[in-house]
Amino acid sequence: MMCPPTLSRSGQWTLEDLIQITCFEGLYTDETAVVYRTSQDVYKIGELDLRKKKTSRVWFSKKRVENHRPRISESPPKPDPHRMYAPLYMKSESALK
Repeated sequence: MMCPPTLSRSGQWTLEDLIQITCFEGLYTDETAVVYRTSQDVYKIGELDLRKKKTSRVWFSKKRVENHRPRISESPPKPDPHRMYAPLYMKSESALK
């Protein structure tokens, strides 16, 4: 993750290994916070006091990405090319000519 100087508190951009991104929402307030956990530090963006009651949702996890095993999905059955979708007597005569 590229961390800007305002986040990393240094005079330059830094490249850090991103471990997890978590979003927190207060139960009794409309405040939110997003926490970025990297290999070197933890950064919080938002006004929510994390000591208060909150809900959380992990948006990104390096461990989850590494443990993901992609699978090939089954292809849908091929339609029969000679399938009739409506009886012929319901079609107009001009469509049959």
